[in-house]
Amino acid sequence: MDTHNIKRANLNQLEEGVETHFSFSLSTEELTSADCSFSYKSPLKIKGKHYKTNDFLIIYFSANLEALRPCKICNEETSLPIEINNHTIAQQIDEIREETFDIQDTIRSYTLGEIPDIIECNNGQCPERASIEKYLKK
Repeated sequence: MDTHNIKRANLNQLEEGVETHFSFSLSTEELTSADCSFSYKSPLKIKGKHYKTNDFLIIYFSANLEALRPCKICNEETSLPIEINNHTIAQQIDEIREETFDIQDTIRSYTLGEIPDIIECNNGQCPERASIEKYLKK
């Protein structure tokens, strides 16, 4: 299996049903520039394949990264591993406006959308929770 650092799919060069494998990473700086409200501990690592059918561009991939978010209770920076395994995106070809389709941006957007905005440290058991318990709804 030949894996390429392909971040865009050229629709005119794809043969129907022929898989093209890809593997690439997006640095923490590239992720932060895409979403300046959060930071990341590790790059976004992506591995997958794409192919064309009569009507669709099929992108099948796995991705992982480690995001940093403040705990909703104590506000301490908390590491959050994100793993996406064997996900499929089907993009209708007649909706693609250009000759090439940006695989990198599509996967980055999907992956960043999987990161929760609010997290709690210690797997949901922040040690500071007891000090604010009286202010929480029961």
